[in-house]
Amino acid sequence: MTTSRDQLIQEMLQKVGWLQEDYNRYEQVRLQEGLDFSLGHREKLLLLLFVTRDTVTIRDVTSYLSVPNSTVTSLVNRLEAGGLIERRLNASDRRVYELRLTEEGRRLKDILIAIRLEWFKRLTKSFDVKDYERTSIGLTKMMEQVQTYFTENSRRYVMDRLKMEYDRFGPWIIEIKEAGEVPPQFDREKDRILEAAKAFKIPVNVERRKLKPGMPMYDFVLALHEDYIDIMERHEGVVTVASINYSDIQILEKVNDLLNGHIFIYAGQREFSVPYNPVSDELIDEMMDFIREGFIDKDKMVDLEAVKSIDTIETALYRNLLNDFKKKEAVTPLQYQPFMELKHLNSNTWTKLLDLIEKPVLQDSLFLTNGYELMVFTRVKEVKKSNETDYGYRQLFIPLNLIGKINLLSDEVMEDLGLLEITVGSLKKDIRVSKEFDFDHIEDLVHDYLSVKNA
Repeated sequence: MTTSRDQLIQEMLQKVGWLQEDYNRYEQVRLQEGLDFSLGHREKLLLLLFVTRDTVTIRDVTSYLSVPNSTVTSLVNRLEAGGLIERRLNASDRRVYELRLTEEGRRLKDILIAIRLEWFKRLTKSFDVKDYERTSIGLTKMMEQVQTYFTENSRRYVMDRLKMEYDRFGPWIIEIKEAGEVPPQFDREKDRILEAAKAFKIPVNVERRKLKPGMPMYDFVLALHEDYIDIMERHEGVVTVASINYSDIQILEKVNDLLNGHIFIYAGQREFSVPYNPVSDELIDEMMDFIREGFIDKDKMVDLEAVKSIDTIETALYRNLLNDFKKKEAVTPLQYQPFMELKHLNSNTWTKLLDLIEKPVLQDSLFLTNGYELMVFTRVKEVKKSNETDYGYRQLFIPLNLIGKINLLSDEVMEDLGLLEITVGSLKKDIRVSKEFDFDHIEDLVHDYLSVKNA
């Protein structure tokens, strides 16, 4: 009876499976002769990555093994503990760790290569030249079929991916957890995105009905690493990447203005702005908390029980924001600036009429601390007309160790209006308050932090 093609394929698959099982047993036995502990399959592959190079990065390993960054970290930790690899900072980029084999790691890599060569020689011991030629021809045909498959399916994969992205699109921010969720326009930075501890894509500010599959739907990707953040921005078809060490950030600011939001990051002479829709405010807070963990020094803090606290906060907005913060961290309110009616300096008939019609008002603000930062809640419009609506607010986070001088200046236009000028490193941040505003509690907080830091 003639054997069918399907039967032959099944037989081949079965034999390939047997060969793989036999090789695994052979390799394990041979490795036990040179190791004091066992190696997993991924750990062996990681070592073999050094066959063609002397150093590799975490990004290289993540891409090669197609596993999450957390899995790679566990693998690297185990091999490092076993004395097989070591980590060193890259000389040209101090944010990147390079992996190198130790002397023992190189010895084991050579053993793995030798074992594979030994096994192949055993498999082909009875081969003559024609057997080698036929096997080589068969393997070449298999490789060609694999290439044909991926070529034919790559277009389908891209179209499916674009359709999925379109189907999921909305005004909300999406966390990127796997390769298929990286926006196509950011594919060149895929490894950088996937190796981050957290990564988020921020949609364009365009109504969904105006978009079609394949059109750019995300302008920003934020990749949060352990020590720094990558801000990736698409502009006129080009993606640029700005990397910021958390330790370089001087001020972090969030603005929520009903339907428009922004994150501002101030790092010395560099300022970055990332727009978002406040429908995703919870994810934005998660990102902000991650960044704040990176730029504050938690080894030093002010004892909150010793900080002078206030009891009166007039508006529900700030009371609610304060209660939300207290659910995740201990905070103490330092000072509250209430609403206050204003009038122009150097009053004349015109300014008196203007004050009567517009009735300018200084809106309220709240100053608080968690022992590491000065946190300030203000309105988007610090000064507004009495009949104007303002549903927005802003939050400032300033590390206490970076605060220098604090001055209260008089406003040049409005009577009774002051400008609280806070020097933060090379920056100055102004907050509008009453010119009689008592900022002693804030100065005491900074002084107490410096005393703790220098103790």
